[in-house]
Amino acid sequence: MKTVRYSTMSQYFLRWLLFIDLVCSQFQSRIHVDDFGTSFTPADPIELINTISVSSEIACAQTCNVNSLCRTFDYDTLSKRCRVFEGEITTGQVNRSAAIQPTSRVSSIVKL
Repeated sequence: MKTVRYSTMSQYFLRWLLFIDLVCSQFQSRIHVDDFGTSFTPADPIELINTISVSSEIACAQTCNVNSLCRTFDYDTLSKRCRVFEGEITTGQVNRSAAIQPTSRVSSIVKL
């Protein structure tokens, strides 16, 4: 039986690749983005985790993604308001009406 020896550099490189794979797999998600002119109402008001002001919809998605409880968020591009919810998009209600700002939209996140 032949023994294969890796150089120290190769060992570090392989460990680095495994580490990167581990880190990336922890932060993967799938985001469903709804149409503009929508807002979210959770089944129970206690499901609202937080309301914050952020600069973009991507920042709002990141806020939701790093919170292990967050499943749904809505963002208004005009007011910069980001609301993150614990409830699934299927358990609450996606509101569509003329009274809702056309700058607001609901998104849901599935963490892989």
